[in-house]
Amino acid sequence: MLTFKEDPLYTQNIDRLLGSQNQNQRIFSYLLVASAQDHSKEQLLLEKIKTENTPGTLLWSGMALLSLQTHHTDELFDFLVKNEDFGDAHMLPMYFKLNKDSLQSTAYKKIDSNDDKSKILAVQILSLTGNTPKTEELVRNAVKNWDINLKGYAIYTLGELQLPHVLPLVQPLLQDQKVRNISLRALANSPTKEDRAYIASAVSTKKAFDEDMMNALFQSKNIENIKLWLSVIQIKNPPKDYYFSVSSQPLIASDEVLKDLHNALRNIKNKSVLAELVRALQERNDDESVRIMLDLLKNPSSTVRYWTAATLQDNPNSILTTQENKKLIKKGLEDGNSVD
Repeated sequence: MLTFKEDPLYTQNIDRLLGSQNQNQRIFSYLLVASAQDHSKEQLLLEKIKTENTPGTLLWSGMALLSLQTHHTDELFDFLVKNEDFGDAHMLPMYFKLNKDSLQSTAYKKIDSNDDKSKILAVQILSLTGNTPKTEELVRNAVKNWDINLKGYAIYTLGELQLPHVLPLVQPLLQDQKVRNISLRALANSPTKEDRAYIASAVSTKKAFDEDMMNALFQSKNIENIKLWLSVIQIKNPPKDYYFSVSSQPLIASDEVLKDLHNALRNIKNKSVLAELVRALQERNDDESVRIMLDLLKNPSSTVRYWTAATLQDNPNSILTTQENKKLIKKGLEDGNSVD
């Protein structure tokens, strides 16, 4: 389609379609411009996103402009604030992929806007465009000064950028359920020793299983927090509905935590935790990992046996070639039809 913009069929008809009174023809023209990557229509599209007035034409004029990787992020920012439903976003993912410097510049201009949607979008952009002294200053000010209903967005960016020394900012907010979870995540992502020590001490000294704290540790970008999560999950039994996904945390399968993972799989009794956690050994074919999984194939829980067998079934380790172990894996896979 990239060469189509040189074709007479395109050149002789695109302006007519773009200016058509028929909204379906205009939508078709926006699709054509996007597919052909016709940057000569960028200025026209900048006008269209201001003048279109139906949901379909607004969406596709905006999508066409986004597909051209435009640097006009200021204009698109205003367009998205006015027309995008942030709870069901179609255009935001494309917007976030535009030039990072241009996006950051736009966010700097818009973060002190009077309307909430502009504030939210600006601070979300800053979570994606890297840390600078100005970004850090703006995000910290947002956490300090924004309404509690908006603070969570700023705290999220605080954590995503792994900004340091966040405890003084978020400690007063840890009693507020609106932002407690996201505040704990910012602490867990901080590179500052005092920040990490606070959450480590809190989760270790609490008698009960604190789901928010454990989620913050598991979702952390700090590998020491993954190790801490693995140690705590062995000794504090989570609630029945506790959920985590190893696929959402690549650090859980990293070499740095393999020893801790092995210890956890040997000691954890909770069948739901075991059934999910064993999947972190998916790419492991070392003897110790395989032996741990073979032991789990004898677990009383059919769920644990099934997910262990599913994790092992394509493992190339020669230990698994014996008839006994083949039978264990086969039986484990069949256990997927059983209920504990």
